[in-house]
Amino acid sequence: MENNSKSKNQTDRFVKILVVILSAIIIISVLVFSEDTKNNNSDYRDYVLSDVLTGENFKINDFEDKPVLITSFTILCPVCTKQQEEIARISGLTDTEFINIGLDLDYNDKPETLKKHIQDNGFNGYYAVSPPELTEKLISEFGELVVQPITAPVIMIHPKCTEPVMFNIGIKNAEYLKDAITQGCLQ
Repeated sequence: MENNSKSKNQTDRFVKILVVILSAIIIISVLVFSEDTKNNNSDYRDYVLSDVLTGENFKINDFEDKPVLITSFTILCPVCTKQQEEIARISGLTDTEFINIGLDLDYNDKPETLKKHIQDNGFNGYYAVSPPELTEKLISEFGELVVQPITAPVIMIHPKCTEPVMFNIGIKNAEYLKDAITQGCLQ
C-alpha cells in the first residue's frame, strides 16, 4: 500500500513539473514570436480562429450577445481537463445559453490531436490552437496567469458586464460558473 502511495506521489509530482515546464515554454515562445506582432493593435476578441471540431472560422466577438467562457489549456494538463469537465456540466444546470471557447496554448499541437482530445472527453464548444499572437494579447490583457494551465484560467465575457472577468485561480465548479453566467459580472 505504501508503494502505491509513493508511486502516486511521484506521478503527481511529475505531472506538476511537466505542466510548469510547458507553461514556461509557452511564455518563452510567445515572447520570442511576439516581435512580429508588436505593431498589431487588434483586440484578442478579433482574431480569426479555426474550430477543430467543425473546421469553421470564428472570432470571440462573434458571440458578443451571449455569455462566453474562454479557457486556455494544454492537452497534457489534468487540471485543464478537470476544468473543461466542470464547464461541460453547466449545460445540465441552466437553460441560459452560453458559449464555451477552449484555446490550446501549445501551438505545436496539431488540430487533429486537439480534436481527438475534445471528442474523447465529450467536450462541447469551440476549440482552437491559440496562435502565439493571440496568446500574447491574452497575456497583455489578463497577465501571465492566463497562460499557466495549472491555474485553470477561465475568462468570462458577458453582455451585462463592461469588462471581461478572469476568475480566481483553481478549478471553478459548474455551479459557480452557472451563477456567473446567469447573473453576469460575478467574480
